[in-house]
Amino acid sequence: MKKNIIKTLFQPVIRSHKVKAFTIAETLINILILSIISAMLYIFLTTMNKQFSLFERRKLATLDYQVFTGSFSTDMYNCNSIKFQDSEKKLELTYYNGDQVNYYFSNHTVKREMNREEAYFDVYLVDYTFETLENNPNYINYAQLKLKILTDTITRYYVKYYPLSEKKYNYLQ
Repeated sequence: MKKNIIKTLFQPVIRSHKVKAFTIAETLINILILSIISAMLYIFLTTMNKQFSLFERRKLATLDYQVFTGSFSTDMYNCNSIKFQDSEKKLELTYYNGDQVNYYFSNHTVKREMNREEAYFDVYLVDYTFETLENNPNYINYAQLKLKILTDTITRYYVKYYPLSEKKYNYLQ
């Protein structure tokens, strides 16, 4: 019996239950699934960011177009005289009260200047025409602007009508 006790004291302890843990294969599969999900999420977020940026640029282009056409229409309506200098690509509009509004045209921007205040419109100007039709008894000034907004080219027509009583000069003199 003494031998049995000594034998059991020095004998290694054998445990009968298993340790619960993930195997290497299970861990690698989990890492693979997480990396696939992360890649899909990254692609989705990148695509959404591009779409929002494109939407914002389109919205700003449309807003610039609307503000430009609104201010140009108002200035054409309120002006008393119109002069265009082709060498400088400058349109001078003079109001009845003497204030002057200048528009400078380039390919990608239109600059509006009034009372030392400047405004820039980010519109793509394809073509422009400014004509003075003096042979008409009612004296009409005519402006045609071809503007490109997003993928469309839009032609805007502006006509300034002067009644005979407001003509700048008198034929009878």
